[in-house]
Amino acid sequence: MMTCQNQQQISAFIEGGLKRFVKSQDNLEQLQDFVILLNPRKEKLLNNCCWECPHCYDLRTYVKILFDFVNETMTLQEVEKKLQEWDKVKASDEIIDNIAIPERKLNLTACDAVTGKIYYPDFNFIDEIEKRDLFEELKNKDLYFIYSPIHLEEVYRMKLPYQEERIQTISKITSDNYILPMGNRLELHKLHPKYSYERVKDNPGISRALEKSKIVNSKDRDIFFTEIKNRLQREINNIQNVFDYISKTEFHKLLSFSGYRFTVADFKKTNKSYDEILHMIYTLCSIMDNLSFNRDNKGRTLRSSVYDIEHLIYATKADFFVTGDKKLSNRAIEIYSYLELDIEVLFIDTNNFILDKLT
Repeated sequence: MMTCQNQQQISAFIEGGLKRFVKSQDNLEQLQDFVILLNPRKEKLLNNCCWECPHCYDLRTYVKILFDFVNETMTLQEVEKKLQEWDKVKASDEIIDNIAIPERKLNLTACDAVTGKIYYPDFNFIDEIEKRDLFEELKNKDLYFIYSPIHLEEVYRMKLPYQEERIQTISKITSDNYILPMGNRLELHKLHPKYSYERVKDNPGISRALEKSKIVNSKDRDIFFTEIKNRLQREINNIQNVFDYISKTEFHKLLSFSGYRFTVADFKKTNKSYDEILHMIYTLCSIMDNLSFNRDNKGRTLRSSVYDIEHLIYATKADFFVTGDKKLSNRAIEIYSYLELDIEVLFIDTNNFILDKLT
């Protein structure tokens, strides 16, 4: 009897062959020969699947795509779409598999009394403050900064010698004022970031899974939305009110594709819950990706954009979102405007980094 390891090897071979053909269309004969070899064994092979592991589900999916394609019941374009859809399923499953209930309890205390506006900085801003040693200048402005768990996720990606310094930098800038989801809302508390960082270290797989999912989903634009991408690509980054600029038909198609489960009117309602804001911002970022609106394309920046989305979510508890990333700034302005959230986006150019914009 075949083991699931055998199923994994066969499904990986089929997957690799199909993806190579989609990319270069130069191994059709090999695929056809493999179908001839596999055909008399297909039923037995599938009957031996346990249907309890991902390898068996992979095998069933890739065998069906292979046979449909070779038997000409599926076009090359349909093969590309089916492969992408299954990659997205696998990426989502990996995220779910890596979600763990934190075992480490947080010793939260009451946050400082908020007497003015709240500032939420992204990682670029924190990095510049640290590199330029602007702690005193920032402190003299007497502003209320907060940090979130996603800042510590980004610390985890740094090289070891620099992690401790960045943790202390976050503490200095924010005075340990910490925002995190509690129930279905965002709440402010007091916690030194070193304790939040320990939680990140307890579950490192989730960050890798989220980054991988972002890389997979970045391919959607060129597979499912080539027509709208090609039509708008020259002007898209200069469009204001981008979600209202495209047609209602296109917007609803993009909404549906992203898995959005609410109505368009829900975007505009007041007193949105944390879960609603999270889902809405992820949806709008997905639409921007598929429109190519201020989109990152390189692997490293694509992975970082996962954290950018989370920053946009946590910043909804603040009055100001401070960033040194121009593309992120442009996205934040569009998203907060569409959601009718009263959050001012402050872009501070890292090439001319001055703190005068902070009032």
